[in-house]
Amino acid sequence: IEFVTSAIKSSDGSIFGYVIISRDITERKRAEEALRQSEEKFSKAFQSSPSWVVISSLESGRYIEVNEAFLRSVGFTRDEVIGKTALELKIWANLEDRRLLISELKEKGFVRNREVILRKKSGERIDVLISAEIIEVGGERCMLSNSLDITERKRAEEERESLREQLRQSQKLEAIGILSGGIAHDFNN
Repeated sequence: IEFVTSAIKSSDGSIFGYVIISRDITERKRAEEALRQSEEKFSKAFQSSPSWVVISSLESGRYIEVNEAFLRSVGFTRDEVIGKTALELKIWANLEDRRLLISELKEKGFVRNREVILRKKSGERIDVLISAEIIEVGGERCMLSNSLDITERKRAEEERESLREQLRQSQKLEAIGILSGGIAHDFNN
């Protein structure tokens, strides 16, 4: 219950009574607690996600919020990122990738599993799988993106393909060896 009290004064200024107004604020308190819990859940999910979660302005690309996974991967601090754009930080290895992502996002309202190449603060290139959708934050259209660093997976796939190619070459050479050995044996006979 919330109380508002006001003194009633006589013409000489002495207090001769009080007006007390009380209101039941149970529902407001419940709503405030539900909002606090919702914000806490969102914050924990946002910050503890192993994938990158980024909220940025759709038009300017200015970072509004980023999670710890993003900061660890790209090597920037929160102060270096928030309020800056990806272009200012030179995160995009190919600006055409960003243009295509934003174009598809504006056209469809979402993007799913687009492979792009980004740069860390150190300049090292990383392969990223990005999904995004348009949300509204404070009346501004923003991009909520969820991304995974797939650099190691891409390297492993390239290595696997290289090993497959080596195996194919080895099998070809073995087949040629068997064939030539057979021809030489027949020739000797």
